[in-house]
Amino acid sequence: MKKVLLSAVAASFLLASCGPDICDCVEGRKEMREKLKEAGDDESKRDAIKEEYKDLKEKCKKLVEDASDEEKEKMKEEAKKCAE
Repeated sequence: MKKVLLSAVAASFLLASCGPDICDCVEGRKEMREKLKEAGDDESKRDAIKEEYKDLKEKCKKLVEDASDEEKEKMKEEAKKCAE
């Protein structure tokens, strides 16, 4: 019985850690903005940076889209803390 319970707990941790949390989104966006600023007008560098962060941007967008209004409010508060 203990093994079944431990397996269920481990599986829930793995599932919860598959996607980004709101702090990952905030930090990723901040990093991308800094890199884009450094790239200046070099379109090839800018395109490479956008491609690098494409997956994270999509996951973060889905994170927000799939959230309820209450969850979105919690995310806003958490994002403020992450940005400090």
